[in-house]
Amino acid sequence: MPAKDDYDIRTEKSRFVLYNEPILGIALPVALHHGNKWRWAVSMPLSFSVWFDFLEARTSPILNTDYRVGVLEWNAFFELSNMPFRNVGIRWLPLLHESTHLGDELTIERLRNALPITRINVSYEAMDIVLLIKRDGKS
Repeated sequence: MPAKDDYDIRTEKSRFVLYNEPILGIALPVALHHGNKWRWAVSMPLSFSVWFDFLEARTSPILNTDYRVGVLEWNAFFELSNMPFRNVGIRWLPLLHESTHLGDELTIERLRNALPITRINVSYEAMDIVLLIKRDGKS
C-alpha cells in the first residue's frame, strides 16, 4: 500500500488493533532508614516502555518508546497513634524527565517513501508529590 501524506491511525485502521505496552523499571536504592515509628528511603527511579502493534504492516510494529528517569525519589512512611488515621506516607520526586518517541513509525514510513519529515521529539520535566493517608482497615 503506498504511503499517504496524511496517515492517521484512527482512519486507516478499521480492524481490531492488538497492542501491548510492557514497562520495565527499577528504583535504584541510594539510602534507607527503618525506625520504630517511621521509615524513609531515597532511590533513583528508571523505566523504559515500548508500545507494540503486532498486526501493523504498513509502518512499523513498534509505535512508541519511552524512557523516564528521576533524580532522587524520597519516600517516607509514618505510623501514628491516637489519631483518626493510622499511617501517613509521602512520596516526593523533585525532578522527573520523560522522553517519548511516539510517531517514530511514521518517520520510518516517510523515509521509506521519500516523503518530507516533520519530527518533534516530545520530552518534559516534572515534579511529583503524593500523600497517602490510611485509616484502620480503610484506605
